[in-house]
Amino acid sequence: MEKEAKAARLSEGSESICRLLYENMDEAFLMVEVVRDGGGNAVDLTVLGVNPAWSLQTVSNVNLRAGGRLSGMMSDIDQELLDAFGWVEATGVRESRVEIDRNTGRHYEWRMFKLGSGKVGVLSTDVTGRKVAEEALRESEERFRSLFENLQESVTLRKLVLDDEGRVVDRIMLDCNPVGLKAMGFGTIEEVRGKRDSEIYGPAMTAEILQNMNEMRTAGRPITKEVHLDANDRDFLATIVPFRDDCVLSTSVDITETKRAQRLAEERAVFLNGITNSAKDAIFVKDREGRMVLANPAYFELMGLSPEETMGKLVGDYHFDSEVARRLAQDERRVLETGAAETIEELVLTRSGWRVLDTTKTPYRDREGRVAGYIGIARDITERKAAEEALRESEARYHAMFDNLQEAVALYRYILDDEGEVIDWTYVDVNRAYELAFGMPRDRIVGRKVSELLGPGAMGEYLPIVRRVRSENEPAVSENRFRPLDIAIFNLFAPVSEELFVISSLDITEREKFKNELERSVAELQHFADVAGHDLKEPLRTVANYLMLLDRRAARDLDETGREYLRSALDGTRRMTGMIDDLLAYSRVEAKEDSFAPVDLGEVLDTVIRDLRASIEESGASVTIEALPTVEADRAQMVKLLENLVSNAIKYRDAAAPQIKVSARSDGKDWTISVEDNGIGIDPKYGDKLFRMFSRLHTGEQYEGTGMGLAIAKRIVERHGGRIWFESEPGRGTTFSFTIPLSR
Repeated sequence: MEKEAKAARLSEGSESICRLLYENMDEAFLMVEVVRDGGGNAVDLTVLGVNPAWSLQTVSNVNLRAGGRLSGMMSDIDQELLDAFGWVEATGVRESRVEIDRNTGRHYEWRMFKLGSGKVGVLSTDVTGRKVAEEALRESEERFRSLFENLQESVTLRKLVLDDEGRVVDRIMLDCNPVGLKAMGFGTIEEVRGKRDSEIYGPAMTAEILQNMNEMRTAGRPITKEVHLDANDRDFLATIVPFRDDCVLSTSVDITETKRAQRLAEERAVFLNGITNSAKDAIFVKDREGRMVLANPAYFELMGLSPEETMGKLVGDYHFDSEVARRLAQDERRVLETGAAETIEELVLTRSGWRVLDTTKTPYRDREGRVAGYIGIARDITERKAAEEALRESEARYHAMFDNLQEAVALYRYILDDEGEVIDWTYVDVNRAYELAFGMPRDRIVGRKVSELLGPGAMGEYLPIVRRVRSENEPAVSENRFRPLDIAIFNLFAPVSEELFVISSLDITEREKFKNELERSVAELQHFADVAGHDLKEPLRTVANYLMLLDRRAARDLDETGREYLRSALDGTRRMTGMIDDLLAYSRVEAKEDSFAPVDLGEVLDTVIRDLRASIEESGASVTIEALPTVEADRAQMVKLLENLVSNAIKYRDAAAPQIKVSARSDGKDWTISVEDNGIGIDPKYGDKLFRMFSRLHTGEQYEGTGMGLAIAKRIVERHGGRIWFESEPGRGTTFSFTIPLSR
């Protein structure tokens, strides 16, 4: 009994101590019983006990009461929290989680543990201060990580690998920012983290790095070195800083462009030195006082002096002539005092004699902008000056000849707009014949614009010709009336240079009168031909009409011979009518006024093929057309020309169906149009005869025609400034070709 009493007293004492601890402990304590459904899932909690510290922690606005169900105290229960209580009670595994008070925002760490069957205890500690510190640390780390990753310098952190003697034998990559990764040729830190330098750079680069590492550890301070990465051919200025005993922090700046600029400057200095030493012109440099500080070999060769005689000395100390030295020193002082460059023609005495130099003296300045000296470049122009004098004498002789020419000649300079197009031209010089023709002395003509003296009418007439002369650099001619004297003149426009051209004018008034008389005679002859053609065709029509009436009414009463006579007479009238028409067409080719315009020869040939469709279909001919150009021509005459050539290719055929090809080519000056066939061919010995009027190589019974087609074709081609010819062999077909200028 005494033992039992003692045990009871101990138990009461233990419970009192536990109760005292339970009610006075700083940590909040909660004891619950897990309520499960039929499937064993935690669906509620029964509060078994809660100490005063729990109530002081404002975990929620729910007043927990011992003996009550949680579902009766809260409107919504966090199922995740119920599952956590159920998992701790079922497994006996402790769990910690942080809960946030919705009202105060304070953080509490709940440590959950199993108390017995179905029971779970919770100890809650306010960890708001720790969470705030952790959040501040996280934000600080994020800021420094952002700074680390956005630095323009390469930054790496590596762990040193040491041997037994404490020497660095390798490094292991711990961290690297994006700039550093890019410099090494990697994309992400995962590609290099944990790798050794020997894996990243290779043995040669690693050996240099290890030397730098050991130098840093020996010096006990950061070191800076230039490093070249072969992987991307870039140069870096790297600073290595000790970071704890076993780590090193490296920062590097890409100095590739700086190094390249430095190398370029060195190469440029070598290049300029090479130019200076190899230059044919004499180059020299003098300081602010006029003392020689630099000169190239050409200078010493020109002057016949040595470096010992000139370097560090004034011009008066080494020049051969005191008066020349005084003048040169005066020029130097002016350049140095004004700070303005000058080009001076100097007469100097060298060891080999007097020379004329074209010298440019350009001041150079120090960093403060003060004139520190000048650079001189001298070119020996002695021979050029002699040549110029000879040229002046030659020009005087030729100008005397120019002045005594019978033709009126003027030299002009082009005036161009902003786009380089000629808009006017000025008089540079005129000869005496021009002065007489124009009725004005040279000094009132030279220097003035042509538009001022001749007016807009002449400008409009001459401007296209002058533009063509300049653009093509070829002479051109024109005929017009010279208004001041009302005379006809023939003008020859000739280019002289990119800036100058000349016009020589010849009085052709008498020739113009003769030409006008000739044109009147041609017009009268044309009129005569038209009248004669009409008068010749009229009786032919009468004869033809009566022969046709006779054929209709009396042919049946005639015998075969009579009918043959009648057919021959009718055929003769038709052939005579055709000959008269062709004669008129031939005479009208040249008489026709110029009606040249852009003509598409492809479209012209389409018209010809439509007109000859019956002949093409009857003969079974095929016509192949290559690309044809657009030319300046008389369209109607182009139709007539191509119709003659294509119809001949159809007409003069053998048993095979005609195969005709029309093509074009250009030599840069003319278009050559060719009509090729597979017909009977022509013996080349008939070349002179073929293009004559009424020239026929075959009888009318063999092939119809008047013999005028090719004569008309030749006349049309010549009117267009071209020529026509053929290439053929009997039985092998014929190719007729003609030319038309690209431009008129």
